[in-house]
Amino acid sequence: MKQTQKKFQGSFFNCLMANNETIPVVGEYVTEIQYYDRKVHRVKAINGKKVTIQYCKQKFTGKVIGEQYWEIVPTDFTFDVIHRYGGWYRINNEFEKPQYIKIRLAFNVCDPYYHWEF
Repeated sequence: MKQTQKKFQGSFFNCLMANNETIPVVGEYVTEIQYYDRKVHRVKAINGKKVTIQYCKQKFTGKVIGEQYWEIVPTDFTFDVIHRYGGWYRINNEFEKPQYIKIRLAFNVCDPYYHWEF
């Protein structure tokens, strides 16, 4: 993974994961990086700079010291993201004019995590 120079807030490990320029591949996992947590989805389709992502439900299956184990189940719900201005933006089409919401993604990575203290 190529590292990029960007400002980031959140846990140190999430900062390292989000600071990359990975390329999406259809059928591979994508990790959505939040402040502390990480959610896993799947890339469903690629159309130029627009990528359709399929939500995955994560079911906690157990924990060993320092490790979390999750069962990842794809759902029918999808959303679109687009690459613009050097980052990924989720497209919200609920209104007349589409809204672009910044989202941090790491493609080809399947690493769910839930921070239990929040």
